[in-house]
This record gives sequence, structure tokens and C-alpha cells, in this order.
Amino acid sequence: MVIIVVPGNWGESVPQDVAAVVRNVTDHLNPPFATQPTGCLHVVSRPNSNPEMAYRASRKDPYIMFVNAPDRLWAKLTYQSAHEYCHILSAYESLRTPGNQWFHEAICEMASFFCLFHMSESWKMNAPYPNWAVYAPHLKAYAEEMMNKAGGGLPAGKSLKIWMEENRQALRGDPYLRDLNRVVAVQLLPLFQKTPEIWECVAHMPDTDSDFEGFLAMWEEKVSMNHRCYVESIAKLFA
Repeated sequence: MVIIVVPGNWGESVPQDVAAVVRNVTDHLNPPFATQPTGCLHVVSRPNSNPEMAYRASRKDPYIMFVNAPDRLWAKLTYQSAHEYCHILSAYESLRTPGNQWFHEAICEMASFFCLFHMSESWKMNAPYPNWAVYAPHLKAYAEEMMNKAGGGLPAGKSLKIWMEENRQALRGDPYLRDLNRVVAVQLLPLFQKTPEIWECVAHMPDTDSDFEGFLAMWEEKVSMNHRCYVESIAKLFA
């Protein structure tokens, strides 16, 4: 994929460095996927607005990723671009029904944590520029800071199943409740860290307004036979 950083509103950041961060994000997320995104990705700085992946009028058009992380805030840029790029990996333009959009958002939040932790290790020896190695601890610290915003995570002694029942209506009503998205993302992260092959399932999520249990069942049917055990492992978290 060709990454083009659109000039303007980047503050102290220069487009070449922004592109290096976004490229590093794609390099950390792409490997488990059998089919990786192609084409062109335009990265646009849009201050005072939420990050977003635009929907394209045509599949021949470039992807447009909006972020708001100027002034060499590499950890924040990593967090935002990983989330938005994960939408591309999950074929977001085919996922239009709203009922389970909250789970897509949780997966993308988890991708942000995944990237920040992995890049905090890789940058120690293999940062985009050698002098950026000093940023490695900041990537990890930012991941931990954002994870701590998950409303404190699951309450002590409460299962994800019970939490889900308590928050199901809110999640289906508004998929962008970030504290709730992050609670789920934190629970998913160890699975994706331990078993990279599970990432391939993300490319095959179903577009359905079914209840979440139905979503999981359809997802399991959509993935290949040798990947169904991974969807099952996700379903067990909610059981």
C-alpha cells in the first residue's frame, strides 16, 4: 500500500516522519493476513476532530484516514492510525449494519494497544530512525494510559459475560462509547498477542444486526475451518 501524507496541520511533524510511523503500524499489523490491503492511503491531519476512516465512493479511490496527532506525538499517532488501519483490515466498507459495530470498534481499539506494545519493543533496536529508539518507552506508557481509561476494566469478580449483559443495550445503541470499547479490547488483547493467526479472522467478520451471539456464530461460519477455533476462543471470553 502506498502511504501519502497530505501536507497541512501537522505542526512540528513533517510528512516524511508521519508516513514512517504509519508505515510501521501497517508493518506490524499486516503479516498475519492472507490478503493485505493494496492501493493508496492518504493520511490527513484534521485538528479538533475525531480520527476517522472515510468511506470511498469507489473501490478505485484512495483510502482517506483522518487523524489529529500533530507535533511529533508519535505514540498518539500510532494509537490513532492503528485503530483506523484496522478498519481497513476488517473490510469496514462491507460492515454497514450498526448492531455489532461496537465489536468492530473494540477490535480496532485492541489493534492500537497491540501496535503500541509491539512497537515499543521493536523500536528499541529497529525504529524508523535510529534516534527514535528513545521513544520506545513512551509507546508502552501511552498504551497503558489508554488502557487505564477503560473505566477501570472489569469490576473485581465480574465476568465479561455479566458485564456484557449489563452493557449490551448501551453498546448496540452507541458503538463509539470508547470506555466500553476498551474494556472489551483489553480482554481480547492477550488472545491476539499469544496467537497471531487469530488476526486473519478479523478480515471475515459478518455484516449483521443479529444479537452478539448470532454475530459470533455467523463469524465462525465465515472463517476457514482451521480458523474456527480462534473465533471459538473469542466466544469463550463472553461465555
